[in-house]
Amino acid sequence: MRIGELAKISGLAPSRIRFYEASGLIKSVARKANGYRDYAPDTEWVSPLRALILQQLANACRTRQYRRWIEKRST
Repeated sequence: MRIGELAKISGLAPSRIRFYEASGLIKSVARKANGYRDYAPDTEWVSPLRALILQQLANACRTRQYRRWIEKRST
């Protein structure tokens, strides 16, 4: 499975998948002779990684909302 297909399944952009791979957050994937990454159809880290990202986004939104609430209270 190529990165575009994995991106559709996971809901992550291909650039994010490459970034996480380069950062060591996910296991590097072997490349075929043509240079394409070949992801297994049963890639196990996709769902947990997406859940983690969504959780971090939710936390960031809550933090922003809390800061706004504090700013309104202090004025």
